[in-house]
Amino acid sequence: MYIGSVFHAVVERAADPNELDWLEAPPAAGFAAACALLERCGALDVSAGRRRLTRHGRRMLELPVHPRLAHMLLTAAPGSEQALACELAALLEERPPADADEDLGALLEALATDRGRTADRAWRHAVRREVRRLRGLLGVEVAAAGDPAPLLARAYPERVGRRIARDRQAVYELANGRRALLPGASPLAAAPWLAIAAASGGDREAADRIRLAAPLDPAAFDGALAGLVTARELVRWEPSQERAVARRERHVGALLLASETLPAPDPARALPLLLARVRELGIGALGLGAGGEQWRARVAFLRRPAPDAWPDLSDAALLASLEEWLAPWLGAARGLDDLRSIDTRACLAGLLPGDGAMRLERDAPAAITVPSGRSVRLDYTQGPVPVLAVKLQELFGCAETPTVAGGRVPVLVHLLSPAGRLLQVTADLASFWREGYPAVRREQRGRYPKHPWPEDPLAAEPTAATRRRR
Repeated sequence: MYIGSVFHAVVERAADPNELDWLEAPPAAGFAAACALLERCGALDVSAGRRRLTRHGRRMLELPVHPRLAHMLLTAAPGSEQALACELAALLEERPPADADEDLGALLEALATDRGRTADRAWRHAVRREVRRLRGLLGVEVAAAGDPAPLLARAYPERVGRRIARDRQAVYELANGRRALLPGASPLAAAPWLAIAAASGGDREAADRIRLAAPLDPAAFDGALAGLVTARELVRWEPSQERAVARRERHVGALLLASETLPAPDPARALPLLLARVRELGIGALGLGAGGEQWRARVAFLRRPAPDAWPDLSDAALLASLEEWLAPWLGAARGLDDLRSIDTRACLAGLLPGDGAMRLERDAPAAITVPSGRSVRLDYTQGPVPVLAVKLQELFGCAETPTVAGGRVPVLVHLLSPAGRLLQVTADLASFWREGYPAVRREQRGRYPKHPWPEDPLAAEPTAATRRRR
């Protein structure tokens, strides 16, 4: 972890390890990880933009043990817990034999009672000598007592582990996001939580093998290990509800301790999620309906010959600019159902130029009045010019094709039968009356004998009635 290199760089007041002369410079990634650990231990202050040792960091530097263990020793409660920390630090500094029991509690008991193999006596002797030294440095005079797991978790916070599976092997997920394994027969495998002091054997993909650990009571996260817990409020999109929801979560590193649903989230935090969901679903999610789509098509009709005079209301353009035209109208909206109360067409109308609404009604009217006196809606969605679908009899007497855009653009007329079926499509009504109507009359008068089919349609009275007048 290159923690010693970090201490050296900080003491020398180097902002960057490359500023110092090294026999072998520490890798940048390892140096950064060591800085992060020391900052988490409270040994480094980076608030001023430059690494500085804190008072706690200076005290750690004075202890002749690994900085992790120094932090553990200094944060242990004075008295029996600090005495226990001395034993743990000594045991870990002297490195237990490779075939030692992975249960740290069992090692502490063997150390206290002098039980165990003869081959381990030299190791136990070295550990006891180190315990005496550390106790002397810290002025500890009482006997050791307490739970070793919280002390271990302070020294190795990233190795706190929670069991996620147990079969032939017990699998633990660690606070650093990795996984570690124990033989399923190990007594430690029964522990739902572990404080792990040593693990080895894994590479980036493979899980580590737990070498030394102690069972951890998760209740410590509300007490002695509260400092390892981070609480944050998250706002996420919940697909099952199609809305943003807020949750308060408590984590130890990558491990989730608890999660609870909160009341409706802050709209400012929900808004980006709602807009992102609209982008995923498309403009249809806004519920414009047929009327809204016709309104957009009317604007598009006027924009074609004058793209600088009218806004681009295509799906792509609107989805790219939701923050500009839709967001100001959303207020406290947090889900798709809240969009129903939004007048989306009014939102879009805000994109029109100052006199745009008036010019839209004048040059691209939603409907026109046909000779029968009925107001018939135009369909602007079928092509470059609007479509007027109307029963043929309603246009009797109309010699010229109806127009829009100030008379410049004839509409495309869909002439319908009395039953509403398409008979003919024309953009030149006068030509139809001369050339197309006679054939239509011959074919349709027998099919619809109760409806008027005059020889001279321009002299006939237009009608929307379904039966011939008596």
